[in-house]
Amino acid sequence: MSEFHDGTEIPTSASDDDSELDFFVLDDEGDYEAPPKNVVIVGMTGNGKSALANTICNQTDYFQESDDVCSITSASKSKILGYNGQRYRIVDTIGIGDNRISCENVLMSLADTCSKLENGIFALIFVTKGRFSTYELETYEYFRDVIFGTDILDHIIVVRTNTPNFLRDPHINDRLQESLIRNISGAEHMSLVHEIFMATQLVCVNNPGPNDGIPDWEVVRQQSRNILLTQLQRRSDAGRASYIPPNLSVIQRRITKYIAEYKNIKARLTETQTHIEALRIRL
Repeated sequence: MSEFHDGTEIPTSASDDDSELDFFVLDDEGDYEAPPKNVVIVGMTGNGKSALANTICNQTDYFQESDDVCSITSASKSKILGYNGQRYRIVDTIGIGDNRISCENVLMSLADTCSKLENGIFALIFVTKGRFSTYELETYEYFRDVIFGTDILDHIIVVRTNTPNFLRDPHINDRLQESLIRNISGAEHMSLVHEIFMATQLVCVNNPGPNDGIPDWEVVRQQSRNILLTQLQRRSDAGRASYIPPNLSVIQRRITKYIAEYKNIKARLTETQTHIEALRIRL
């Protein structure tokens, strides 16, 4: 057994007793011999990570949902589901961008979570709520360069939540690309956006809750769930292998180095700004 930060025990083999799995079956009574494939959900605080996890698992409150900029998810939590003869472990992670939690602690928490997932990461779902912000692009870089490496690209699914017309618009993915890049400028950031479009998969869904004023919100969630589970099923049918992250000590060294470089750059920038302000006053 491995343990997440909140003490939730995660089974590491298919032979574990089902009573320990927090296990339920969505569409069949299949005989699940293989271990569950790990699906890790990451993203900015308030983008709908936990709501998406509930949608996939056909739940409403197993993962705590909030639109607040302060993260409700303070530790990783998971649930195992069965679908068309395959089990998936859906993992909701700590939100990124909550000022109450340091960047270093968030990255360390994510690294710790991913290192404890035996059999690797089958899919990494990166949740966005609208246009890509500069901060979201930098977050994407964290995952690619600091925690995982470029080998993770083939396992990333970028999911845009809060897309009301996701079923009715045949050009929704084209519109998604346009909307995601609308506020982006600079060659480096545009290069990142291009990489995301070329190397990852884009999916639009909507996961409204009971208090969002949508009468058929449960139907909408069901439609979104079908889309997401179909994407996972296609990957399984295609024989996609899981990504095996580096061991925790390697990731921790990367994070420590990254944080040190970040603090150094920030300190130099502050020093430069102070010097410029001093010169301005003299003049």
